[in-house]
Amino acid sequence: MGYSETSKPVGKDGMFVGEKGAEVRIASAAGGLFQKGVEITPLAAKINTLLASQDVQEISANGACNTGGFVQVVGGTGLASLTLAAPSPGTYLEITVASLSSGTVVVTCASGVTFDGTNNTATFNAALEALRLAYTSATQWEIIENVGAVALSDV
Repeated sequence: MGYSETSKPVGKDGMFVGEKGAEVRIASAAGGLFQKGVEITPLAAKINTLLASQDVQEISANGACNTGGFVQVVGGTGLASLTLAAPSPGTYLEITVASLSSGTVVVTCASGVTFDGTNNTATFNAALEALRLAYTSATQWEIIENVGAVALSDV
């Protein structure tokens, strides 16, 4: 077992730094991180989700949408079968139709998941339409903004 500079065991009580008598915790024994003695977040998964929310996915064929970040539909013609999995805590997702020359783009949530507590399907019928979504629960996306006239339905 190692010791911090304050002679407190590293692993039993966590990790501390600072002068003796004025130590500040920087890590817990369970792996939590601290800044100025305050725990940053108990969920490393939430940090990973936040980092993934900067990713960009370009879609031109039917398949799965990322569940975080920015999804750009760039197919030109409609896509009838895009799927969207359940959100995770801290998730932000923006789905935008960048180009659409014909047809529609249909995004369907995974079984048991909805966009708003009722509807599980979103239909985009024009370029520049978008949905801005965030985590509400493991079974629901929160619609922050519906840009254009994205139609929602329960199919």
